[in-house]
Amino acid sequence: MSDSSLGRKVGRVVARQHRKSGADEIAVSVFCEKTGETVHAAAGQQVGGPVDAQTPFFLASTTKLFATALVLQLRSEGLLELDEPITRYLGAATLSGLHRIGGRDFSGEITVRHLLSHTSGLPDYFEEKRRDGSRLATNLLAGTDARWSLDDVLAATRHDLAPHFRPGEARKALYSDTNHQLLGGVIESVTDQPLAQLVKVRIADRLALTRTYLFDADTASTRPAVLPLRNSASRPAIPQAIESTRLDGGGVSSSAELLEFIRAFFDGRLFPAEDVPALFDWRAVFFPLQYGVGVMRLKLPWFFSPFAPQPELVGHSGISGAFAFWSPEKRVFLSGTVNQLANRSLPYRFMLQVLAAVEPA
Repeated sequence: MSDSSLGRKVGRVVARQHRKSGADEIAVSVFCEKTGETVHAAAGQQVGGPVDAQTPFFLASTTKLFATALVLQLRSEGLLELDEPITRYLGAATLSGLHRIGGRDFSGEITVRHLLSHTSGLPDYFEEKRRDGSRLATNLLAGTDARWSLDDVLAATRHDLAPHFRPGEARKALYSDTNHQLLGGVIESVTDQPLAQLVKVRIADRLALTRTYLFDADTASTRPAVLPLRNSASRPAIPQAIESTRLDGGGVSSSAELLEFIRAFFDGRLFPAEDVPALFDWRAVFFPLQYGVGVMRLKLPWFFSPFAPQPELVGHSGISGAFAFWSPEKRVFLSGTVNQLANRSLPYRFMLQVLAAVEPA
């Protein structure tokens, strides 16, 4: 815990959550733009000692920010365009029949922007029920490991799932991990490089991050131990599945490194800063979260806290309990994890408690 007034306040929030929430491991890093102060706080044990700001953890869907950064880099280099159909990058044959409604195939109308903003209408291969009644996410959380490829995701989307609306239909959005599987394919197609290498060179190396990467089950033993996934009291061991999620959920980082990443995401060190405002085109996905173009927004309605309105948070979270957000109002960045799959609201409640501990900007 940082030895400052702010550090002690954040440390008390962490200690309180560790006692009350059932989260075995918690880590948070905070940067206050107003004062220039960075603080870290953590609780719990890892292999070899206490959890700290350098302890690696699984990012789950917070990884989607890597996809956004990569796409915007490639656009700035003239290698892709947000409003181009993805058939330009993946080929019409690869996508044929993927998005059928009323006997018409809309696959050729899906653009990169649709994928980034979850406005493609494609179903979610990860959480939606398939024809046999199964859900991939349910099986994985029960500890049944599996490996899959983009081709497997496309096959499941065609044969076991159904689209929800036409690509780009007005004001509609559906959060779907299928979108980011396709984005991974687009990115690999235009660069002719594997995603893990792109994350390393274009994100981690650029920011001098050594514990931020896409998970690889075969090389995991050569890296510092990652906190185990926790689903209530169980610890699902699903390394093949984590690797298979790629840009929709396969990232690893620490609270300190994730803080550096989320700062760089918004300050122009990864892609042009002037691209940021255009990301804030919000649509509801699931209450109280909204989605823009590659970023998530948390803004509680006034009636949840009528006498002390809660600040807006922009960034991303993951089912693992990981988070990386910026509060424009408070001028604060925060990142970390509560490392718990079973309590999806916990990271949001925890972040708001941390923000409350920070002096107003």
